[in-house]
Amino acid sequence: MAIVRCALAIIQKRGSETTPPTQIADLTTQEQSFLDRHVSELRRSARKEGAIRARFRDDSELEDQFRTLRDTSSAENLFLETCSFLVSALADAMKLTTRAEDCVVAIVTSNEVNSEERHSTLLKLDAEIEGANLSAQPDGSIRLEVFEHLLPAPGKLQKGLSWPDPRDDSELILLDTNRTAAAQYFQNAFAIEASPRPIDAEKALTDAIQKLDAPRAIEAA
Repeated sequence: MAIVRCALAIIQKRGSETTPPTQIADLTTQEQSFLDRHVSELRRSARKEGAIRARFRDDSELEDQFRTLRDTSSAENLFLETCSFLVSALADAMKLTTRAEDCVVAIVTSNEVNSEERHSTLLKLDAEIEGANLSAQPDGSIRLEVFEHLLPAPGKLQKGLSWPDPRDDSELILLDTNRTAAAQYFQNAFAIEASPRPIDAEKALTDAIQKLDAPRAIEAA
């Protein structure tokens, strides 16, 4: 992947405090690599067996917004306005749940390497991890540095979107590791819907049949 444009925002206290993107992010090489690997892992997740399919609801404007983000001929202020709209939509949805973590929102337009394919991606990077680093000091002692509010490593993302989706039966790539009713705020923010994975649909059908009385269960089967 090669990042063409990126904007960063912060959402805290379940959406009540937001730091919107005000300029195109000037990323270091290390920061580019970090986000690039996140985008690659997210898009790669669509190839996995049982990956979620997703579609835009009739009232969703997300496809048009992603199209605007992907068009690098558009002015930077239009890119930032679109990013700000998406961040505000997510923050508003987070206000309606008790399950939303403080996060960095990264909105990235990138190209495939050796390809003209370009896509737009939204990453919700939850700041919920604590870690530590050991370092040896000149006097021979060991120093323990504790880091808080670390961002998830590539491959550990919990929520993200990327468009377009190369699959014929899905309109966008959706990663949402927690799709319980309490955590539907992410999909609701952008008016999108996830189709059940085949294994989930099969389990739901099996559970429904098991709840039927014996004669009806035989008929359903």
